[in-house]
Amino acid sequence: MAYCENCGSQMSDQATFCPQCGHPQRGAGGATGVRRTEGSATASLVLGIGGLVFCPVILSVLAIIFGNQAKRKIAADPMLEGEGMAKAGVILGWIGIGLAVVWVFVFFSIAGSSEVRFDPNGPF
Repeated sequence: MAYCENCGSQMSDQATFCPQCGHPQRGAGGATGVRRTEGSATASLVLGIGGLVFCPVILSVLAIIFGNQAKRKIAADPMLEGEGMAKAGVILGWIGIGLAVVWVFVFFSIAGSSEVRFDPNGPF
């Protein structure tokens, strides 16, 4: 007899779904197919890379949101994969936010240190 990977209830060896909770089963007789990549994980990775290149604040925040969402979905469903992509997207998102903060700090430091003088007579 086999046991459900999700709830632990007893079921037949040939079952592809648990009769108690309906969760898909893997194994010799109950292989349900190929694992699929969670779309949020892919989106997180793409947004994380885009956050480093194009629009750091918005894309990086979205990368963090999608990455955390993907990690929760992957942990709940054994037929999903892409945890590495989700983790990379979250890390790239935080790096993008960090670089944006540094860029803003450097910009205002340079702008604040330059001497701008007002000439009432104008340049002409």
